[in-house]
Parts: sequence; structure tokens; C-alpha cells
Amino acid sequence: EAKSKDQYAEYQENLDPGMTENAVCRSIGRVELGDSVGLLLWEIRYESFAACPLYQGHHVLGTVIFQGKTISTMHIASNVTGSDAPMRFESFQLASILKNGELNIRNFAQTHEEGELIENSSSKTNYLFSSKGFEVKK
Repeated sequence: EAKSKDQYAEYQENLDPGMTENAVCRSIGRVELGDSVGLLLWEIRYESFAACPLYQGHHVLGTVIFQGKTISTMHIASNVTGSDAPMRFESFQLASILKNGELNIRNFAQTHEEGELIENSSSKTNYLFSSKGFEVKK
């Protein structure tokens, strides 16, 4: 709203470290997963004022449409980083959307302290969308 009223420059001048400087949300498109299931894809991008602490993120979300009705919204993919010396954090969520209705999601996260890796994690979740709905597959 500040940008549309020519108040953005004033907003930027008053930013403190750690405050969000830019944020955008927009539609990406729609993926059909069979006859009765669709996934509306949209993204959110944000970044902080360029000072310490510093962060940025890019998230892709999917709103599940089942038989023409909105069912839920789920986190599909992301790239998030943040730092506040001496710590740094990175998180990635990658997704594959297949024509047969499979959605495969992989998560990776790392934390560094003074340049040294102190935590590393990964996980995987698979979903199957069909005319009966969707299920989490192990």
C-alpha cells in the first residue's frame, strides 16, 4: 500500500536492521492432477533491510482444488536464508509435480556457526492426488 501512495521511500528511510524491506505475493499458474484435482501455484518473496540480521525467502505454495472446491493450501517449495553473525541458516524445500498426481517434496537445512557446519538435516514426503482426494505416502 505504501508503494501505491508514493510513501515507499519514506518507509525505506525508517527501516531498522532486521525489518522486511520488500515482499511480493503473486500467482504462478495452475497444474491439473487428473480429472478432479488441480493445484493453484503462487509465490511469496521477501527480503530484509541489508544489514545484520539479514534474511530472504522465496516460497511456493499450492492451493488444492478438489472437484471445484478449495480444500487446503500446502507449502510446496522454498529457499530461505538468514544470518546474524556468527550464525547462518539455509533451508531448501524442493518439489517434483508429476502428471500422475504425485507430489514429491524434499527438505534440506543447514546451520553454520563461524563458518563451521553445526547442524544438517533432510527429509522427504510424497503425496498422491487422485479423484478420491490425496494421501501422504511413506
